[in-house]
Amino acid sequence: MKSLIKKIYNSSKILKLRNTFGIKKNPIYLGKLKKNFYISDSFLWRTDNGFVTKFAFSDILKYFYQKKCLNFIIKFYDQDSLFLKDLIIDPLESKELIIDNKKSEFKNYGYFQIFSKLRNGSIDENLSNRCYVGYSKNNQNFSFVHGNSYTKAMSLIENENDFQSNLVQTSLTSNQNYYIQNDFKNLDYFELFFINPVNEKISLKIKDKDKVDINPNSVYKIKLKNYDLVSFKSNCCFLRPIVFCYKNGYLDAHHA
Repeated sequence: MKSLIKKIYNSSKILKLRNTFGIKKNPIYLGKLKKNFYISDSFLWRTDNGFVTKFAFSDILKYFYQKKCLNFIIKFYDQDSLFLKDLIIDPLESKELIIDNKKSEFKNYGYFQIFSKLRNGSIDENLSNRCYVGYSKNNQNFSFVHGNSYTKAMSLIENENDFQSNLVQTSLTSNQNYYIQNDFKNLDYFELFFINPVNEKISLKIKDKDKVDINPNSVYKIKLKNYDLVSFKSNCCFLRPIVFCYKNGYLDAHHA
């Protein structure tokens, strides 16, 4: 009986109601994941306006579990969540990847996710590799930021292709209030990139801007200036934009 009550209490519809009415809110729910899943963020890539993106990751199966990694799988999407390509990387190869506009599929911006497969065996738990992504504009030094929101999980088991999504939860109304902990008043301008982490539309209302809807798993970009503090509202319970700050030709990238 207790297990049945727990299952109902943590069902998608009840979680949405709890987040709407503030009853033991749960912004990220991983309870539906069985063991041996590799959880990825949706990492922003951009090649617009002179940008190059660098992705750095590590073999945590080797370093922390002494397990052999079969391969890494990186899935690329554009800003509208249109699938672009899979990149399969051998664990013995470099753990650094450059994304630029020399390849025709990488135009403008989008996101990617990274997963890993075990070479036989299991670890009886779930993993998340937050990784680091660097952004360079016009050949300047890279500004690095780590992943900031669980998005999708894939089975670590070699011959299983099970996926789990909607790890971040939503509410029925835009009752989730956010404040970016940065003072923007002395900047030339700044950009916010929001990546929708769920398979449904989410709403976004930035301070004095009009409310917008962000399509499932897609990227929304906005350029702003003449702000000091920035707040926003959404029905998404864990929404952290990537922030690009510009001043006197210099760039600083971080998450909110």
